[in-house]
Amino acid sequence: MPRLLSSLACWCLMLVTACASAGGDDGVDAAPPECAAGETRTCYPGVESEIGVGICRAGMQTCEDGRFGACIGAIPAETRETCGDMVDNDCNNDLDNGCPCTYTKSTGFTSNGKTVCCNDPGTLLTVNDCGSGSNHTAQKQGDCGVAIEGSNNGGSPCAQITCTGTLEAATCQ
Repeated sequence: MPRLLSSLACWCLMLVTACASAGGDDGVDAAPPECAAGETRTCYPGVESEIGVGICRAGMQTCEDGRFGACIGAIPAETRETCGDMVDNDCNNDLDNGCPCTYTKSTGFTSNGKTVCCNDPGTLLTVNDCGSGSNHTAQKQGDCGVAIEGSNNGGSPCAQITCTGTLEAATCQ
C-alpha cells in the first residue's frame, strides 16, 4: 500500500509539473489586478469616522504587482486613554475620558445644616470650613460635607468638599 501511494503521489506531481511547464491550464483563473503599478490610496485600520479625530490619522497604500501593499503611516485609535496627557488617544472627541480626576464643591455661605455631596459615584477626599467670621465648622457625613453654625456665630457657615471622580465629556464626575 505505501508503494502505491508513493507512486500515485509521484504521478500527480509529474502531471502538475508537466502542465505548468507546457503553460497548461491548472483550472484556476488568475485574478485581474486590483490596481496599476505605483497607484496610491489612503487607508485606515479602524473605523473610518475616527480619521482626523484625536491622534487618529490615515495612512497610504501603494500598488505593487497588481495589489495594494501594507497601510503605511496610519495611526489607529488606542483602546484606552493615556491619562493626564490631555490628548484624545481613543479618537472619540473626548480628552482623557475615563481617567481619574478631582473636583471641589461648596455649600457657599449658608445657614446651619446645609449639605454638599460628591457626584455619584465620586468619593469624598476632604471637607473644609470655608465660612466667614468665626465659630462655625464643616463636618464629614458619608460622601458629603455639612456646614455647621456654632452659637454666637459672627458670620456664615460654609462647607467645601474635594472629591474623586472620572473624567467624562471633559467634565469631572
